[in-house]
Amino acid sequence: MVVIGSELGEVDIWWCELGHKAPMVRVDVDPEALSDHHRADLRILVRAEDFVPKLVKRLPDQAQPCLWAYDAIANDRKLWWSQAEAEFLGVAKIFLALQDVMPKEATIYFDMTQFAYLAKEIWDMPRPGHWHHPLGFGTLGYALPAAIGGNVPRLGLPILAITGDYGF
Repeated sequence: MVVIGSELGEVDIWWCELGHKAPMVRVDVDPEALSDHHRADLRILVRAEDFVPKLVKRLPDQAQPCLWAYDAIANDRKLWWSQAEAEFLGVAKIFLALQDVMPKEATIYFDMTQFAYLAKEIWDMPRPGHWHHPLGFGTLGYALPAAIGGNVPRLGLPILAITGDYGF
């Protein structure tokens, strides 16, 4: 497993421990991240921007067919939805309703809320740069000012701020 520039925070991965048995290579600019409780087998103190291009050059040509098993991913998604429904009764249906009414060009800003934690797991957001969620310190109150600021370069396009848990 190769982890590049991620603090692997519990609120980001939903687990205190990753639960893997594979050797882990950890690449980060933060020495504390490299020595945390996830116990990387190989720790590399460097910027991701410097590491990734060199790594890619050393990888074999990608002449092989894609290794993503789309049927397996679809099955995993069904499993995640059923787990979400079991743990948060009815909440996953709210995501479906929002997805049905959200224009494709909408940008969404979330606060640190239980709703957002679940959304990160099961909401299908296929467009890059249209999903924003605070990381790290558990920033309450992020969604509204971020949505206002995010609207400046996107005037006239839909913006959604989802807040709660005293975030507003």
